[in-house]
Amino acid sequence: MADQSSFSRYNIHFATLLLSSLAFSQAQAAVEVTSGGAVSQDRIAAIHAESVGHSLRNTDMTVSDLQELQRNSKRNADEIASLKQTINAQAKLIEEFKRGAGSQSLGNASDTSALKSKIDEQNNKIEKLESQISTLKRSSESGANANDVSNLKREISSTQSDLKSLKSTVDSLSNRIK
Repeated sequence: MADQSSFSRYNIHFATLLLSSLAFSQAQAAVEVTSGGAVSQDRIAAIHAESVGHSLRNTDMTVSDLQELQRNSKRNADEIASLKQTINAQAKLIEEFKRGAGSQSLGNASDTSALKSKIDEQNNKIEKLESQISTLKRSSESGANANDVSNLKREISSTQSDLKSLKSTVDSLSNRIK
């Protein structure tokens, strides 16, 4: 444990030294590095490469933005897990309908086929959203913007709407089979 603590302190000192050397490489740049924690209104700094070296610049991102991004990412991951459970439950219902309605008309078979296609489409959307969340998590560490989160929320909202429509279709099919 002591090794980790000294290693951690070494990393902090190294990061401070690195930031100091970058910040003070130009005479007009002045950055004060302290051991105090950041507050939610603090802006995230970025290192900008220039032809003569590097400069430290403010971004439009705040600590609060990063915390919100992290919360949204967790919420989105939870929502995707919930959507997966819904899709799996719907797939089981479709399989039960197929077994129970094997001798029914071809109309039910085509309805079931259409539902299966919709479920496959929803699975593809969920996989895409998972990929975007992974990308968002990675980019949040390097300063992603809130537009990524907004786009992801819109896609999840669209997927939820599609799932509601699919549920309505499954309910309708269920009522016809009964």
